[in-house]
Amino acid sequence: MGQCHQLFVIAKINGRYRTLCAVHHQWLYGHTAVKRCLGSLRIFQDPGNRVPLQQELLIAKDREASLWPEDPPEIGDREEYIHFPFIATCLTLGASFGRDAYHHGVSIEPFYMQYNQGHNNNGITIFDITDLERVCYCFVDFNGMESEREVQLMAPLSGRTYLAAYYDLDEVGGQAVKEQMMPNVEALDKYPLISTSTLQETWPKGEWENPEVDALLAQSPGTDNLGDITDTLGAVTLRETTMDPLLQSLTKPSNDGLALLSELEFLPDFVPKLKRKVYDMASSLELTPNLVVVLVKALGADADVDLSPFTNFSASDLSIVVSALQEHSTMAGLNLSNRAELTEGDLDTILGSDHVCKRLYLLENPQISTHYLTAQLGGYEHFHSDLFRRALIDEGDYRFKQSEDRQKFDFSRSNHLSEVVWIGITADIAIKARPIDYSAMIHVIPQASFGAGYGTSHSFQYHQYPVDEIPVSAGKAMKGLLKLLEWIQSHGGGFMLPADITSAIGCAFATLSSAETSFDAVAAISTSLYTYPRRNSRPEPEQQTVPRPLKNNAWSVVVVYDAFDSYIFPLKDDDDDAEKESRERTRALKKLRYVFVTPVADPAPQQKRFLVADAPTYVKEVLGKDERTRTEADILIEVWNQYFPTTQCEFYAEDDIHDILEKVYPRLEEGSKLNGED
Repeated sequence: MGQCHQLFVIAKINGRYRTLCAVHHQWLYGHTAVKRCLGSLRIFQDPGNRVPLQQELLIAKDREASLWPEDPPEIGDREEYIHFPFIATCLTLGASFGRDAYHHGVSIEPFYMQYNQGHNNNGITIFDITDLERVCYCFVDFNGMESEREVQLMAPLSGRTYLAAYYDLDEVGGQAVKEQMMPNVEALDKYPLISTSTLQETWPKGEWENPEVDALLAQSPGTDNLGDITDTLGAVTLRETTMDPLLQSLTKPSNDGLALLSELEFLPDFVPKLKRKVYDMASSLELTPNLVVVLVKALGADADVDLSPFTNFSASDLSIVVSALQEHSTMAGLNLSNRAELTEGDLDTILGSDHVCKRLYLLENPQISTHYLTAQLGGYEHFHSDLFRRALIDEGDYRFKQSEDRQKFDFSRSNHLSEVVWIGITADIAIKARPIDYSAMIHVIPQASFGAGYGTSHSFQYHQYPVDEIPVSAGKAMKGLLKLLEWIQSHGGGFMLPADITSAIGCAFATLSSAETSFDAVAAISTSLYTYPRRNSRPEPEQQTVPRPLKNNAWSVVVVYDAFDSYIFPLKDDDDDAEKESRERTRALKKLRYVFVTPVADPAPQQKRFLVADAPTYVKEVLGKDERTRTEADILIEVWNQYFPTTQCEFYAEDDIHDILEKVYPRLEEGSKLNGED
């Protein structure tokens, strides 16, 4: 049942194409599949995702070939362990969430699933991430789809060809679809198509065919979309061969190297070649004072510095290099992934007492526990395999390879945002009463700790969604809120189920916090928010608890949405005018507002209990008072001012927000404790 579709990620690993991730989508076909394909391509090719994607490709190269069996067992017989969780997160977000008001949950399949092992009636989508600067894609119909027209079987199909199977764009009514979809199709035309030979190498038991001529002509003209990936480094030139011994001499301990460095550093292509040489020799290098100077010169321009290949460096050596880079570069991220020997004590030595950067890449570092991340490194943006892995499989099905406690991640002590509060009201209520007394509608009822509070009917929704399972800095709070507001406004005023809102919040805040990165840069997903739609829509009685308080120094963001239901009047089948009037009245009432909130410490008797702020004020309160983060605050405010007008949202400036907050966060009776209190 459903319009079933699977999506795969493949890459060339040690000379052989391998599958790295597969997901099942229960309802994906036609123009929606094209849009999700384009969204996934943008994620895989986004520079903000480059480092963790490269690391997982390196991790795959270190795995034994037996990880990919020649004769895979049935899907139900395999261990559900996610070997490449960042790749899986990218594919999950690309397939299940779009800021165009799209959300539909997906399920992770065993990573080496065969192209034809899933329940399928609408084809598959494949992404080749061998070259992250040239990500390829294709659609495939391997057994006939539930489409209007047939397409070639067992051949790579472009987005244009796949779409034509579902819509005749030349027929009456097709023009609207054409105008809606052509921008996405034209955007897909810019990406190269996966070749038949790649598909044959990935799944050698399939009988693959070259695309037919008309399918080739359907691609954008003048673009060779079927070429195999070439060596991006190019041929070795005579000049490079001559420079090679000079570069190698720079890694020697003698002072002659430093003199040579001062002479060569003015060459326009010197630093890239020096960087390449340093990494070529990384595993054999021993740290010397001269080498520190060379490393700063070679790596100083990198926003994310990769020290993982320098396996001969001790923790003290790495600390020296990190300190030098911190002093002489603009390092924002530090990569120490795939270092099995690295301990938590080593990491303490490397990082020192001060935060040396914003991002820590610790993929497949088995001795670095998730408890250590939350307890000792809460101020960083974390790229840890278990942090990504945990969200993608329901907790009851999760299988750890290492002995690992299964306690919930808790970044609440270091987060700049504690929770998102959702208040939604339907248009029928909004029509009857203006202004709306929201506080009278918020009932203190049993709630669930994973995001709760339910109105007594579909006329009103009230939920608290904690986001303390993932690191949430001020940057992530700002960018996540912008994505969420855009998603809500794009929804068009239709009724939203609690599961949709929950997952939208989980996906929106799975974004990299750095202001300099795009909205397609990916971070870990909150486990309870993303997996919530797979559970019951209402909590079981034994799971219900009282509302979560907002602790001192913690911040929440409250989102208030009027008229979220566009189906408020009884309509007759032929009553088009009434339907039009209904939708127009609803759109006129539709209103989306937000406010950041934090408790006031020891308020005076007549003082408001909460400080309310717009986004720029929130950032200034959290980051602007510290000289070390003031520049970051200014950049984040610029980002907000650039994108916020496009959300058509407003700051909730009315005084009744304090009445609402009194119901959302009721006063504690003396000696009592609410959910979340220590």
